[in-house]
Amino acid sequence: MRLTLLSIILLVLSALPATLVAQSTKISLKMENVPLNDVLNEIEAKSDYTFLVNLKLVDLSRKVDAVFVNTSIRDILESLFKGQNLKIVVSDKQIILTPDNNGSDDGTNPPKKITGKVRDAKTLEPIPGVAILIKGSSMGTTTTLDGTYSLGLPTADVVLVFSYLGYKSAEHSTGNLTMLNVDLYETTTEIEGVVVTALGIRREEKALGYSVQKVDGQSIQTVKVVDPTTSLTGKVSGLMVKNSTNFGTDAILNLRGEIPLIVVDGVPSENITLNDISQDDIKTIDILKGATASALYGYRGANGAIMITTNRGNSQLKGLQVSVNSSTMFNLGFVVIPENQTSYSSGYNGHYADDYIWGDKLDIGRTTTLWDPAAMEWKDSVPLVSKGKNNLKNFQELGLITNNNISVSSQGEHSNFRTSITHIYNKGQFPNQKLDKIIYTLGGEINYNKFTIESNFTYSKHISPNIRGNQYSGGYLYNLIGWLGAEWDINEYKNYWMIKDEKQNWFNNEWYDNPYFLANEVIQTSDRDITSGFVAASYKLAPWMKINPAHRA
Repeated sequence: MRLTLLSIILLVLSALPATLVAQSTKISLKMENVPLNDVLNEIEAKSDYTFLVNLKLVDLSRKVDAVFVNTSIRDILESLFKGQNLKIVVSDKQIILTPDNNGSDDGTNPPKKITGKVRDAKTLEPIPGVAILIKGSSMGTTTTLDGTYSLGLPTADVVLVFSYLGYKSAEHSTGNLTMLNVDLYETTTEIEGVVVTALGIRREEKALGYSVQKVDGQSIQTVKVVDPTTSLTGKVSGLMVKNSTNFGTDAILNLRGEIPLIVVDGVPSENITLNDISQDDIKTIDILKGATASALYGYRGANGAIMITTNRGNSQLKGLQVSVNSSTMFNLGFVVIPENQTSYSSGYNGHYADDYIWGDKLDIGRTTTLWDPAAMEWKDSVPLVSKGKNNLKNFQELGLITNNNISVSSQGEHSNFRTSITHIYNKGQFPNQKLDKIIYTLGGEINYNKFTIESNFTYSKHISPNIRGNQYSGGYLYNLIGWLGAEWDINEYKNYWMIKDEKQNWFNNEWYDNPYFLANEVIQTSDRDITSGFVAASYKLAPWMKINPAHRA
């Protein structure tokens, strides 16, 4: 039972003979010093009845004792409300507690009830889920799947308010009616969702013949990440975002198992990704899922499309606006790392060697021949101790992401423009692992009479001295916790050259390299420049026709 203060809540009614049943239906209760509300809930749970309560007259928080054995519901209620100016009225499966104006009513005359049906005024189809409230209160109900409703009224003449999303609200007086059918009209004042399709054509979302899901730009700007693709994780049904743990690697999008086409401001692109666009420049992202979208972009759109609309001038604010955004996030390590043993040295069969990690027992006073990284030579009788238990932690560095954006926009009567520059610096968790991204955009639009011209230009540069190291084979984790024992300490190997450009300062000559050597010498650089843009003009010949030539690069 759901009850709110100073309100009357009507629960769903169903047709059954009631008064005699309420007098004969017997239940047992054992509740002491509990709120009245709990007792009424328990009666509802043990019977087919629901309560309609006037909360101006009934204090549901009042503590009562309800100890009854095989007692009729009417007798229980009369005991609970003894001495109060209330009468108990049974209507169908509903028990109504109302004021007792004359004290003589035996409760057999139910209050007024009104029924009816709500339809769409244009299609005459029933509308389920329409909210129907008595004006000035929260007493009401909703329509069923076939658009019908039934509502008990506290007085003969009230005003009912009918409301439903997308339709104009309607008010009707009940008067002496027992049936009231209502037709609702669709509203034309609500803002419809608009999707920018191919060649910059704007269409209402509901007019499209394929499935569209929209992601607002604000929802992916809350947390500034390196790749905006990551921000789509979990936001779109059917869209899988394959985020990579490798540094500087783009996330991969799969839409219903296929790779979708990326479209920026109506320009389909083969080489541009979301990672080439600043989060601050994204206005909306529309995901076109149906194969019908291929009608816009040919075979390239057969797997759906990710359509990105970038920001232009703010149509709500006239004049010049300058916006500055800055954010910084720190990365203090991995959420979880593989567990590894630190009780035995490198080696196998209980003996030290420079491979595998099931060698001699550590920290019990045993010695062996080990490489001395300071003297850069082998030394005998070196104690076997677990000084490298925290090699991974000691090798890691504080990671961070800084995201800085400055944008300037202007909105005039017939034109707007916006220019923006974004710098993203990503410092990875390992030495020499960093990435700089610079994204610059310039765009605008001019509208004069029937003529419109618009353009947008984006330049994206990514540069990194090293994006490798996170991989398994030859990577840092491979060396630090996978195959080398805890008898060596990474802190002693920062000077990784024994002979410059010829020989490493390292003890293993078979499979593994000094991690500092890997970070600074075995590198994979990244330096790419991406440019995209378009210029489009249109002339409106009629309200339903316009010429729209465009040049895109």
